[in-house]
Amino acid sequence: MDFYKINLKKKNGVYDYTPKFLFKVSNSGRRGISNISLSEDGKFLYYISNNRLFSINLSKKSPEPVSFSFNLKIDKKKYYKELFNAAWLMLHDYFYDPGYHGLNWNNEKKKYEPLVDKTGDINTLTDIVYDMIGDLNASHTGFYPPDEDEQQTYGDLGIDYTVKNHYPYITKVYSKGPCDKGNINIEKGEYIVSIDNHDLKDRDPSEFLLNKVNKKVTVGVRKYIKGETREYTIVPVSPWTTYNLMYNDWVKRRERLVDSLSHGELGYIHIRGMGNSSYYKFLNEILFKYSNKKGLVLDVRGNGGGFSHDYYITFFMKKPYMYMKDRYEKKYATPLLTWAKPVDLLINEKSFSNAEMFPYSFRHMGIGKLIGVPTAGGVIGTYGTKLFDGTGFRLPEQSIMRYNGVNFENHAVQPDIYVENPPEDLLYNRDTQLVKAVEYLMSQIKEQ
Repeated sequence: MDFYKINLKKKNGVYDYTPKFLFKVSNSGRRGISNISLSEDGKFLYYISNNRLFSINLSKKSPEPVSFSFNLKIDKKKYYKELFNAAWLMLHDYFYDPGYHGLNWNNEKKKYEPLVDKTGDINTLTDIVYDMIGDLNASHTGFYPPDEDEQQTYGDLGIDYTVKNHYPYITKVYSKGPCDKGNINIEKGEYIVSIDNHDLKDRDPSEFLLNKVNKKVTVGVRKYIKGETREYTIVPVSPWTTYNLMYNDWVKRRERLVDSLSHGELGYIHIRGMGNSSYYKFLNEILFKYSNKKGLVLDVRGNGGGFSHDYYITFFMKKPYMYMKDRYEKKYATPLLTWAKPVDLLINEKSFSNAEMFPYSFRHMGIGKLIGVPTAGGVIGTYGTKLFDGTGFRLPEQSIMRYNGVNFENHAVQPDIYVENPPEDLLYNRDTQLVKAVEYLMSQIKEQ
């Protein structure tokens, strides 16, 4: 997280400000940095990261953990019961369906409350609450007690590997990852034989990467198992960073596949999430990268949702109403932000929430066909809140209906063209659904 200082200056009744970069705080915890506050004298900044309190002396700009201790006596039996009751009451008062999906919610309390009396730890209580919530058969729910233990994170080298000759054998080096930078020359088909001088024979590399995110390690590599060892200084990244590298690789491979199958006539855009960043990426690609293509394959498979469906529908519903052309240039349509060419949309069982509302609207408004398998069937308006002890609670409080009155929740969006990706597609890096989407779109273009 980056921290900036802003000095407000008022001139002629207008405030002007210029942000000044102060420092960056790295965080490997899964809950990020929160509860940021400034001391009264303006000399110290305090924040919570990974359930620990930190302070930063703004003159030194280096974070230090704040140590403190106090005695707090908690009757866990009463505490767990209060927490259970708070979760039950939240859904009792605010769950979007007053009929609780046909469930007698008062009976649910009678069913599960006796189990709480026998609970000895927070994990068991969490299981009980989730069992109760599960009876609602509703998506967008969640119960997240504060972590009792400090979370530890493993560093990642940004590679895929298998085990061969008792050592990690590299099967893929991800582009722009830790092993693909500067003078580091590590390739597919080589062995990782050591980390910080620890021999990896019959060992798991992660054993020596615990809490090594953004910290230098020395990695030994051999081209042949009995060959000479080369050593590189590498900075491991977080698992989430490697996941992003894997995602980018997945998208690039599909872009190349669509380009190859269509002989350069189609573009491909995967919409990762229904938020602003994905929408801006979509605009940049459809208006610039693919502006000269004859058609477009859109993909919301694996999209977990958000709330930007209307941006996309509004974009595709705009139609050109005139053209402009000078003597030597090609003509172009106005308004500029339009796409009046064929487009289809890939969906699957991991298209969730707003990534189900979008394909439904896409078809309902006649924009194009849906290809793949039915979506997840989990669409509810939700928001996150906290219970009395800081436990996070996700509350489904708004129903979302199709134009014909059918509730999206538990009613998946069905494809126009049903196509499964068989298990062997994953093994052999194939994508049957995408191939079908290209074939269908090319047939539409030929019919024009």
